[in-house]
Amino acid sequence: MNHNPGRPMAKADRIDLQSIMETAFWQKLQDAFSKATGMAALTVDNEKPVTDGSNFTKFCMELTRQSPEGARRCNECDLKGGKRSRETGRPAVYECHAGLVDMAAPIIIDNQQVGSVLAGQVLTHEPDERKFRDYARELSIDPDAYVTAMKQVPRAHREQIDAASELLYMIAIKIGDVWHQKSIIENISGTVISHVDQVRQAIDVLRTETSDALQKQNQLDSGIEDIRNTLERINSVLDSIRTISKRTQLLGLNASIEAARAGHLGRGFAVVAQEVRQLSTHSCKTVDEIETFTANIKDNIRAIVDAVATSAEALDRQINQVESLHGVCTAIAEDSAEICRLASRDAH
Repeated sequence: MNHNPGRPMAKADRIDLQSIMETAFWQKLQDAFSKATGMAALTVDNEKPVTDGSNFTKFCMELTRQSPEGARRCNECDLKGGKRSRETGRPAVYECHAGLVDMAAPIIIDNQQVGSVLAGQVLTHEPDERKFRDYARELSIDPDAYVTAMKQVPRAHREQIDAASELLYMIAIKIGDVWHQKSIIENISGTVISHVDQVRQAIDVLRTETSDALQKQNQLDSGIEDIRNTLERINSVLDSIRTISKRTQLLGLNASIEAARAGHLGRGFAVVAQEVRQLSTHSCKTVDEIETFTANIKDNIRAIVDAVATSAEALDRQINQVESLHGVCTAIAEDSAEICRLASRDAH
């Protein structure tokens, strides 16, 4: 198995396989696969392993790949296997140059291969010892050590290998599915956060407007109270005017009586007394008219006060609802951010 099964297109290079995998989980899964099948296993991105190798054989790692020519041929075999899996989108089972069976399952994201799950280093039949000795000499490896290591290589039937390759393929698909699901969750959470931010901005504007409305409400209450106080002062003045008018009218009556007693000498004074009485009567009439108007104003003020009180209650409810809505939006934003964080978390 090679650590670089062939590079896909540039778009896939932008996806870091290790950042979208829960590495600790996949390491355990890979180890379990290797233990169950007896095969070596490794998960790689486009440049390097992203998990530790599981159950690697001495034959491959300590002997064949330690030979420069052996490493070159191993790399060539794995490149072919990776290319085949990339072209078909299916697991590729192939026999390496040394006679061992390997397999590669592509990890596909957005129709691009971002890595592979590799497995193998098994034999499907009893090997010809003579051929292995000849091959060891060709690679400049000690034949005895090579044959001894070859005998320790696990054996597997073709049916087992095919079943293992399908399982390997399912594992590779799952890696891509996990990334896809995380991507969807992140996108949805990001959209929710964006919409919530818009709502919160609108709520902030509404809060400002309700605050301004509350300030205007207070100013209106203050103005109404000033009008009430003014009306009370007017009524107080009217009472004084009415009292003065009544006294003036009485004074005019007394003057008329005295003028009548004086005869022709009191005629001029009688005219003045008559004018005083008429002025007093007119003043009383004016006071009555003013009282009628002030009474109307008071009635209108009461209607305004009732309407303002109703408006104030509605405004208070609106402010409470706005504050409650703002709290709900904050909670939604925090929950969405936590979902996004959990979706993008890389467990090691």
